[in-house]
Amino acid sequence: MKKIQKKWGDTIYLEWRDANGESGWVDYKEAMTVTDNQNLCKTNAFFIGQTSGFVIIAHTVGLNKDEDVLGVERIPDAWIIKWK
Repeated sequence: MKKIQKKWGDTIYLEWRDANGESGWVDYKEAMTVTDNQNLCKTNAFFIGQTSGFVIIAHTVGLNKDEDVLGVERIPDAWIIKWK
């Protein structure tokens, strides 16, 4: 994924596919069923940074870069469909 041209605390919109699992028994055919929009997530957040393989966002940030952040999400680059 290309480097995201945002700085710490900027707002960011992401569309991404999340992982999904089952906790109970399902038959093989049900396990193999995947729809086009299954696990599609849309997120508005604050950009924290980007590392090798991940985009880091948070739903709440302090007033400056030295402040704590709350609600951190680390999304693998490969899962991101688009951002702006």
